[in-house]
Amino acid sequence: MQKILRYVYYWLPPFVWMACIFYMSSQHKVNISNQVVVEFVTFKTLHMVEYALLFFLFYRAFNSVKTIKQIPILLLTLFASLGYSASDEFHQLFTPTRQGRMRDVVIDLVGMLIMYTIIRNVRYLKRLL
Repeated sequence: MQKILRYVYYWLPPFVWMACIFYMSSQHKVNISNQVVVEFVTFKTLHMVEYALLFFLFYRAFNSVKTIKQIPILLLTLFASLGYSASDEFHQLFTPTRQGRMRDVVIDLVGMLIMYTIIRNVRYLKRLL
């Protein structure tokens, strides 16, 4: 029972967050400003933040599995997050008022790489202490 609870504790958050991303990308496009630049910067920043968080949650989940320690966890995490980003953009191709764009996958990747850098630096600092 404790093993199941541990699994749920680590793996439920990324799947809940993926469901939230799916729900948000299923909604009609929302305008927050009449200025194109403000709207672009706001939504692309949100893209980076949501995928940085997904990257962190995947990292936490993959890091909890003892059998995959041989595989570089950060690389595995990057592929999982990037795969979900691409599938989300594909999903948006079928959502009215939304567009699936490779540009958004690249912007999501920037958020993932920022989180990757944060995780690496924190791990490095932990080793120093």
